[in-house]
Amino acid sequence: MKKFTLLMATALASLTLLSSCGSQSNDAKNYEIYPTKNMWTFVKLDTRNGMMWQMQFTLKDEAEYRYATELSTYDLNTTGPKNKAGRYELHQTQNMYNFILLDTHTGRSWQVQWSTEAEKRGIVAEIE
Repeated sequence: MKKFTLLMATALASLTLLSSCGSQSNDAKNYEIYPTKNMWTFVKLDTRNGMMWQMQFTLKDEAEYRYATELSTYDLNTTGPKNKAGRYELHQTQNMYNFILLDTHTGRSWQVQWSTEAEKRGIVAEIE
């Protein structure tokens, strides 16, 4: 029984060592979808470069209510690592149409607004 216990302990220690030496898993995703306070509208963010799209869905069969449209297709990376998943995050505000976009590498941030009207959507301004 002692030999079996020693074998089990050795096997467990080996598995622990392998799992800690293996490649680190990164939970950051290339894309995230953020809900708005409008139940039909979401914002999709490319977490590597800050590009965003407004997405709307419907339960009806009317395709005109189901779409994705650009909020910002500007690559905001001006310094630091390129294409690093999880670099950009969106944070809701009390205003249902506005989010704060944060560059977690540099700390830069922007006011982002979604809208059903094209001229009212996009990055409003950098917050300095």
